[in-house]
Amino acid sequence: MIGFGTEKGGVFVIDWSNAENGYVKKFESPALIQGQVEAIAFTEDSKRFIAVGQGDIRGSALIIDGGNKCGELTMGHNKSLSSCAISQSKPYHCIAVGEDMQVHSYRGVPFKYEKSL
Repeated sequence: MIGFGTEKGGVFVIDWSNAENGYVKKFESPALIQGQVEAIAFTEDSKRFIAVGQGDIRGSALIIDGGNKCGELTMGHNKSLSSCAISQSKPYHCIAVGEDMQVHSYRGVPFKYEKSL
């Protein structure tokens, strides 16, 4: 899976696993985050991802098939998020780093604020 974001908060996920036949668009959201997308992280099974960036909704966790939200990474940060990572085994943990120089942990699914690091 490859994920990329836009300056306006759009997120797109494509699957290149069968490159001979081209790519398959797995997810598209023109405005997932209310500002520029800075980082995207996937779970090990590529069924869920987190996108972080600028705006009031600084981070969202989604299930790729269907596009249902499985958490938000808004609690704890008061500035834009610049990076994120997801543990590659269950139970999932997410770490988000912001321009406010804070690092916060979220546990999921659904991803909820756990603690400040």
